[in-house]
Amino acid sequence: MTLPKLKSLPILPTAWVVFLLTVAGLTTIITWVTLQTRSALRDDILSRDANNLALLVDLEMDQAQSQYPELSNPIYAELMLGEVLLNTASYEGVLAVALYSSSGEWVESLPYDFPLKAPPSSLMTDALLGTPSSIFIPEGKLSQFLASADTNTSIPLLAVTIPMAGETADSLQGIGYYLLEGNSIEQAFAQLDQKLTTQGLGALSGGAILFGLILGAAFTHLFRVQKRLDKKSVALAQATGELNLALKSNALGSLTAQLLHDFKSPLSGLKYFVEDRLAETTDSEVQEDSEEALAYIRRMQATIQEVVDALQDAGLDQEAEMTWEEFSLSLQNRVREANFKGINLYVEPAFTGAIDGNRANILLMILFNLVQNAWEASEPDSLIQVGFQRGKTGQVKITVLDCGGGLNEHARSNLFKPQLSSKSTGSGIGLALSHQLAQRVGADLNLVHTSPKGSCFSIEISPTVLEAKAQPQILSSP
Repeated sequence: MTLPKLKSLPILPTAWVVFLLTVAGLTTIITWVTLQTRSALRDDILSRDANNLALLVDLEMDQAQSQYPELSNPIYAELMLGEVLLNTASYEGVLAVALYSSSGEWVESLPYDFPLKAPPSSLMTDALLGTPSSIFIPEGKLSQFLASADTNTSIPLLAVTIPMAGETADSLQGIGYYLLEGNSIEQAFAQLDQKLTTQGLGALSGGAILFGLILGAAFTHLFRVQKRLDKKSVALAQATGELNLALKSNALGSLTAQLLHDFKSPLSGLKYFVEDRLAETTDSEVQEDSEEALAYIRRMQATIQEVVDALQDAGLDQEAEMTWEEFSLSLQNRVREANFKGINLYVEPAFTGAIDGNRANILLMILFNLVQNAWEASEPDSLIQVGFQRGKTGQVKITVLDCGGGLNEHARSNLFKPQLSSKSTGSGIGLALSHQLAQRVGADLNLVHTSPKGSCFSIEISPTVLEAKAQPQILSSP
């Protein structure tokens, strides 16, 4: 018999799922942090360039005031700002400059052939508030910024507005609007992206390896613990089954011993009394009555033994399953142990599959009774065949075929009812008891055919019954 297998938790798939989810979460966090850092650093780069340009403009204004003190007069403010605008227009990378008044009105623009269009409103707003501001355009077109330009060539551009302060930091004399080449900004951004990507991949790889080692160690330990628990569970299930079987065997043994004592002992005493009377008397009529009484006593003893055997086989709850191959071998072993003289038994090979252990033991007892009846009804060395068949829908059919003389009309009409046996050691309830046991386990015991050439009995079990677990039954009167 095979014990039911315990299902283990899928440790390896679970470990992979946890690892992948952890890596996915780590990737999300690193990506979010990288994007936030990238945005902040890009803003710092743009602010740095705008502030550097503002310092150069302030320096030009200081130099202009030192060289031409008369320009410090507010009347000549536009002249001084124009001088600063002219000097800064020659800086490397400057494409065009424009001068706006402190109120945001256009004053002049260089170069004259390609005057700058109005700056974006956000840049002008920041400049009016006294803050240098810039915007980077990765693929800017000159025609979008220069009034007379007709080229659609796309190049990186940087637009910057610089507030030009007066004598005091709080006074605003004008606003300088600069359009510069953005190649240096684009390169700085590319280097920044490359560096952040490398750092992000390094952090992700290191984190994945670290989490992989931690999870690997944790799940390895969990796997070992589970294996130990599985072994302990199997051992516990075996011990519990053996303990239950031992308890039920002891209880059933006590019941069987009580039955043997309460029924067989008085019958044995009665048998000895009748045998003594038969040996002492010479009256033929008394001898005939005594022999008939002895026959009835023997039949009653056989009846008691069959009931006790039924209780022993039907009362034990088998927790394990029995394969059909084991079932076939068990039947052959029981017949061999019974030592039937002259029996010629052929058991067909059984198919694969299994049956509940309790139901299997009861079916074995029924089959053994059918084989015994076939042996008693057949001539010595006559063939007795036991066949196993499985239907298309899963039902199982077991047949017992003999070569005996068949059943008479009276036996056929009272086939599964208790009746007087024609055998000296028979009780007359073998088939009746077998039929009742078959019903108890959900099987059907039927006579397929009978003739002077032999008889055939069948036991049929439906797929639904085969899938259900048999429960131990206490035999009752029909």
